[in-house]
Formats: sequence, C-alpha cells, structure tokens
Amino acid sequence: MGDYAIPTGLFSGTMDNLANAVDVKNLNELLGKNSVAWNVYDFDHLSFAVAKDMSYWVNDALPLFQKYNPVSPSEFL
Repeated sequence: MGDYAIPTGLFSGTMDNLANAVDVKNLNELLGKNSVAWNVYDFDHLSFAVAKDMSYWVNDALPLFQKYNPVSPSEFL
C-alpha cells in the first residue's frame, strides 16, 4: 500500500451490503500489518451509527483509539 503506515481498525457487518465481507477481507489483506483489528458484528451498514446496541464502540473501538492515539482527558477541556 505504498507509504500507508496508519494503524487501522476494521469494523464490518454480516448484513452490510455496502461494505460486504469479500471487500472487507480484501481491504484487510491490503492493509497487512497496518490492520490492527478486524471486528465483525451482526450489523448492516447503518447500524454502526444508530444501532440499539452501541456497545461495540466502548468495547472495541475506543480501546483502539486509546492504544494508538492516547490522549489525556485534560486535552478535551
């Protein structure tokens, strides 16, 4: 992938027709070592923004931010 060197977490849904499993798998392979997580949920595309259960955000997404881009709470004040 050229000069791309950004840790990237992938989040995909089994019912997502816009980013289907084959495309996400190909992207994961293209990212190589830059793919730091690949999580699959029983979601469609819109569920990542408005699902009734957004626990994936706290359980899976936020820890990636904290690991690869740590900031202290005071930076938000």
